[in-house]
Amino acid sequence: MNNRGHSGTPVRVKTNAFKITRLPTRNYHHYHVDANISAVLVVIVQKNVRDRESGTNKDKQLQHGQRYTEIIDKMHVQYPQEFVTRASYDGLYNLYSPRHMQAATQFEVTLNGPKGRPSIFHVQLTHVAVIDTSIFSRLTSPDGAFEAISKRPDDSATAINLLQVLVSQSPHIRHNFSLHAKSFYNASQPGGVRDIVRGLQAVSGYFQSVRPVLGNFIVNVDTTTAAFYKPDRLVTAAMSYLDPRLKDIRVFIGMCRDRRQFERLRRFFKGVAVIVRGGRRRVIRDLIEEAGIYEFEKGDRPISVAEHYREMYHEELHRPWLFGIKCDGGDVFPAEFCSVAPGQRYKKKLDPDQTAEFLKISVKDPGPRLQAILGAVNGPLLGYRDSPWMLEANMEVDVRPLEIDARQLPAPAVKYNGSYADTTRVAGAWNVVGKKLYAPVTVSSWAVVNFDSAQSQPADITKFIHMMSNNMFALGMVVPDPRQISVGIGNIHNPNQSLEDARIRMGSDIPADKRNLFMKAAFIIVILPASALELRKMVKYWGDVVQGMATQCVRAPKYKTNLNDQYCNNVALKINAKLGGVNSLPDSQDIRAMLEGAMVVGCDVSHPAPNIKDRPSLASVVTSYNSTATKYRVYLDCQAPRQEIIDRIAAMLHYALRAYRDYNKKLPHTMIVYRDGVSEGEYWQVMDREIGQIKGGSSAAIDPSVIALITTVAMIQGEFGNQVQVVFIAVGKRHHIRFFPTTSQGRDKKGNCLPGLVVDSGVVHSSLPDFYLQSHAGLIGTSRPSHYVVLHNDPQWTVDSLQMLSYHLCYFYAVATRAVSIPAPVYYADRACTRAAYQFDPTGRFDYDHDSNTDGAGTFNETNLKEWRAALKQSLQSERLYFV
Repeated sequence: MNNRGHSGTPVRVKTNAFKITRLPTRNYHHYHVDANISAVLVVIVQKNVRDRESGTNKDKQLQHGQRYTEIIDKMHVQYPQEFVTRASYDGLYNLYSPRHMQAATQFEVTLNGPKGRPSIFHVQLTHVAVIDTSIFSRLTSPDGAFEAISKRPDDSATAINLLQVLVSQSPHIRHNFSLHAKSFYNASQPGGVRDIVRGLQAVSGYFQSVRPVLGNFIVNVDTTTAAFYKPDRLVTAAMSYLDPRLKDIRVFIGMCRDRRQFERLRRFFKGVAVIVRGGRRRVIRDLIEEAGIYEFEKGDRPISVAEHYREMYHEELHRPWLFGIKCDGGDVFPAEFCSVAPGQRYKKKLDPDQTAEFLKISVKDPGPRLQAILGAVNGPLLGYRDSPWMLEANMEVDVRPLEIDARQLPAPAVKYNGSYADTTRVAGAWNVVGKKLYAPVTVSSWAVVNFDSAQSQPADITKFIHMMSNNMFALGMVVPDPRQISVGIGNIHNPNQSLEDARIRMGSDIPADKRNLFMKAAFIIVILPASALELRKMVKYWGDVVQGMATQCVRAPKYKTNLNDQYCNNVALKINAKLGGVNSLPDSQDIRAMLEGAMVVGCDVSHPAPNIKDRPSLASVVTSYNSTATKYRVYLDCQAPRQEIIDRIAAMLHYALRAYRDYNKKLPHTMIVYRDGVSEGEYWQVMDREIGQIKGGSSAAIDPSVIALITTVAMIQGEFGNQVQVVFIAVGKRHHIRFFPTTSQGRDKKGNCLPGLVVDSGVVHSSLPDFYLQSHAGLIGTSRPSHYVVLHNDPQWTVDSLQMLSYHLCYFYAVATRAVSIPAPVYYADRACTRAAYQFDPTGRFDYDHDSNTDGAGTFNETNLKEWRAALKQSLQSERLYFV
């Protein structure tokens, strides 16, 4: 397949990538002139400590962290004869030197420890491998890159890591940030720190990543923002976390006596470093209630923490009833003597309020974003021109952003019932007002259950019902008389019964033999209070798993304050899709021909938060089963925590093929798979383990059940006399490549490139066919294109066909009136993963989101996986878009 397309209007764009114009070939070759090499060494640091039991000195392994950087830096100073040219260190295991050192070289390094006492560290540099600098040219050529990455992945990763370290060493040391990270954050720059609610702050910084692309190496530079714990008094931070409005310390002490509130504090602060009185840095391992009266053994007598501070330091605790912290070794410190240490990333999930504030702070429009990047690249922040490590390597980066060829693809026509929407007036968006849905449903009945009776008055609900009825009718849906709609008062302590009562009321007059069919065309609108996560979860479990009935949640007071045609139309689009209708149909003759007889698949995996070790990852596969790729089935599974490869993709697609055959009386001729969430380093695993399972040739497919499923699929294909061809495309969103227009005609009102921009040169993969596609009009900030990598292409479709198909599928998302950023099946898979967390019984021990599972202390094994798989329930509405 030719990797360059031709369809569309040619344009030029700038990107936040900078060409490496000179690589360190000559310098590294020169310093290893005899062997033409540069050495890679693994760093092992041990601290000489005194063993308390034996009374002798012994070496103890030191954990990685900022201390490692100090040790390596001091090693250069203490041994100048060995480090005539400065080595580069990545902050973890790797140190790169242009000077060849003897194997098993040891250095003794002395640093000043607490209270001025010296600490001795033994650093052993063990030679691991030689970086043959010719690998740089191989990594940027199609044949060489495929050979290097697929057959020698460790050598390739090491070579790229060397360039990454050389580029990032200077700014990371200058700004005192972790050497192994690709981003650094600069709290000292103007506007670099902004507070967000509940003890956190957003800190701005810069991202740098060295990447091989076709013909070159580039440095991808971007602005970035991350959440950090706010450096503050620990008590102030705790009060802010529980309630940002809280000012009274007495109220806070009372809240800490509530077990749930105290558990929230424990989870928030566990693992956080604090500065205790006297300047010592300690890590919180647990919280202690009422630390002042907490007792421990001192000598041969029990003593309270308050008494200890009085005797030892002549200090009185002002609030002995406040909580305290427990650190390694069991040491306890009162919270009032502690402050949160600066520079600590917050890696847990932000709550909705934090997320909203974080987004406001972190987004940048295209113009300011590019200017910030250029300022960093050309100035001292990144310092490419004067970096000692880059100068030593004779390495050079062009500080002008790459300007590359791109194309603007035409938008498809969007078809409604009897009319078309205008997708040209506002790029990538259209209006549904005055349109009839492409395939509207006939609603047998609907009801309202109000769980916000304190704020939602009967007159509010009546007005809402009439406006919803009018809008659904205007869109072509057949709906009952709004005066017939029943309204029930929801009981938040027994929501299932409230929903069941509404269901019974709707079907009370329907004969038993027709009731199931009647209920499939019915739905319940549920009015929820402003904050009701647990209640929403129970509503969705009842509708998706228990009864198989469509539910549509609306939130108070939004359904009242936003009550207009746009709001009601958006709700109506969701209801029509959930009941099996089709809202609109992008219309293109070429794409229609590709989709006829094809099954479109979206795959995704969602993972628990980084601190959670006792819950599985959730995998979803959604598959189309009609000729226009507007109806989908959903298949869900559990797998080992944080595993990205979908273990049982063959099994899930096996069931999908059977369902497709049952619906169409034949198999699809092509399976078009869009796979979300795969990083660049996982492409080869996906090709072997996922595509290998689908095609029946995976080295990983040794499980007898998997082999049996593949054999069954082959038998189904043989029965109908055709083979299913596979197109497999990885879709990536978590990257930092951005595009900026070069002309006023090629930009929207915010300065973003127009929807339909496709880029397949300049920043693309060296060996795999790939392209970037910006399909949507950004609502805030700088639009992020999606990255498409074609990993398998049985029918040998052209790159133009794949680019156009991918773009047009972004117009298929059922509940949007604009093109979305990824193809609809990928979006559906992502939403299905999110909804899967609600398909565990919320009252059972396997409630996926329950707070009791969030301390991260548990373990996970094969038995756990079997139990979680049994607890995950498939939706009774799995043939519909119940999750939108």
